[in-house]
This record gives sequence, structure tokens and C-alpha cells, in this order.
Amino acid sequence: MSNEPASEMTKRSGSMGRMIGWTLFGLSTVALCWVAIWAYSLRRSAADEIAVLQRNRAQLQEMSARLVSGAGQADGHKRVIQNVFRHCRAAEDIPVLGGERIVGYHHGFGQLGIYVPEGSHRIEVSFKWKTTLNSGSAADPDTLPEKGEKNWSVPLLPASGYWFELQTERTAGPVGWELTGNHPEFQKRSEILPIDKFAHRSSSWSGSDAVHFPNQIPPLLGYGLKDPASIRPGFELMDASLRGPSDGGQLEIAAVVRIVSDAPPCVSAKDAIHLIVRGKGDLLMPYEGGGKYSIRVSDTQTGSREDAEPGSVKTPADREDAVIVP
Repeated sequence: MSNEPASEMTKRSGSMGRMIGWTLFGLSTVALCWVAIWAYSLRRSAADEIAVLQRNRAQLQEMSARLVSGAGQADGHKRVIQNVFRHCRAAEDIPVLGGERIVGYHHGFGQLGIYVPEGSHRIEVSFKWKTTLNSGSAADPDTLPEKGEKNWSVPLLPASGYWFELQTERTAGPVGWELTGNHPEFQKRSEILPIDKFAHRSSSWSGSDAVHFPNQIPPLLGYGLKDPASIRPGFELMDASLRGPSDGGQLEIAAVVRIVSDAPPCVSAKDAIHLIVRGKGDLLMPYEGGGKYSIRVSDTQTGSREDAEPGSVKTPADREDAVIVP
């Protein structure tokens, strides 16, 4: 028999084997190329993310360094301002201050020294009271008001000092408030509550001395803020309570004093870094200098942080200051 069929079969088998081998080699090469491209893309993406994080970290470190220095300077200015206000006893004693900040200084119970900078500002005064009959009182409960409320809003002239004082006596008499100013065009304002023969027996109050930007919000409010549009404008200077007898009843009076400005809500640059660290940086408008950030109260506002480079952090160029002008 001839060996030619077997030889042809062997040749065909060898050729097919080589073809399969080259095919597998090509597929393996393509797969390795795709793996290499995917790994390169993954490394490049990871490198980009690392670069963004490093850039953010560097910017936050720079901001932190600025604020540590600025905070010491701001605290120093605040101490100087408080020392000046400590010696004031009337609106005429309050000097003209530079900068953009509003100052409120407590002089014991019911007295406030106030300074407002340039701009549009007003003081809001709110009184609420409620009464309870004394045992054995001959007063007619139908004619005795159980509660009442009075509110006032007084425009303030800019770059001026003011003196606010609760008006009350230990003996039976009227209760109200008075506001005087050192601007030559400001007229003294005095109001009396519709309460007869109140005698101030005890009291309590809360509030701290303030050196704030107009409509500056407390940092703790920003931490839990979900709807910036719900921010109440202004900030509180005094929350006082008075207790004592009045005609036929025991009276409790609550008085709240606030300063409100025609300006967007804001936080100091010192507080802004805490909002950024807590993931609330999207609430901040781009930094414009002066030591403060305005709060973005709606998505329609222009100049939001989304306009900046993704992942970037705006750093303040100026430190917080409150400069006294001689």
C-alpha cells in the first residue's frame, strides 16, 4: 500500500495546528493589550484622583495656616474693641469703627452698646409676656390679659454707635425700652409696654458679645443646614427674661433683640473651613475677600462653587480683621 494518504493527513494536521496556535497567540496578544490599556487607564484615573486629593489637602493646609494666623489677629482686634466698649456708658462714647463688622457689647443686664458699619441695618425688638393671677387676687380674670406681644423694627443709620437699654424698675412702674444713637440725624426711640405697675423682682439673660459680619450665621447652624433659603436673616444680641408682680398677677416678660442687615447670609472664613471639612462646602459662594463667605441660598444664584475647577477649594487671601479707625 502507498503511504501518500497518511503523509497528506499529517501535513494537513500540522498546518491546522499551526493555524490554531497562531490564532490563540493573536487572541492572547489582543487580550494582553486590552488588559494593559485597562490597567493604564485605571492607574491614570487613580493618579488623577490622588492628584486632586493632594491638591485639596495642600489648599486646606494653606487655608488652615492662614486662618490660624488670622484667628489670632481677629481675636486681638476683638479684645481691643471689647476694651473700648467696656469704657462706654452712652452712645456718644462709642467711636467710629472701620471694617465691615457689627459690634454688640453687653453692659450687665439689659444694656447693649452697639456699632453698625456702612450699609443698611435695623434693630428688631420683640417682647412677649404672660400673666397668672395671684392667689386671693381681687382682679377680674376676664379683664387681665393672659399673654401679649409687641414687636418693633427700627432702621439704623450707618457707621454709627447706639445704646440700647431695657426700662424697668424694682418698684411698680412702666416697663419698656430705649434706643439712643450718636449719629446727628438719629432720633431717640422709646417704647412702653401696655402693662400696668410691673415690679422687676428677678431676671435672667443670655447672649454673648458679638463682633460679626452683617447677617453672619452661627457655624453650628451651618453644620445641620439643609435648606439655606430657610435661614432667618440677622443675628441675636440679647434674650432676656423678667419676672415680677403686676396689677393682680405675676408677670413673666421675654425680650429679644436682633440686628438685621440687607445683606446675604454669610459665615466667617474661619467658620467656612469647618463647613468644607464637614462636606458642606457647596453652601459657600466663591470667596470674594474680606474674611467672609456668602451662603448660596438657591441654585439659581450665579457664581456657585460648581463654576470652580472640580475638587478645588477656594482659599481666602485676606485674614479676618476688625480694624479700629482712630
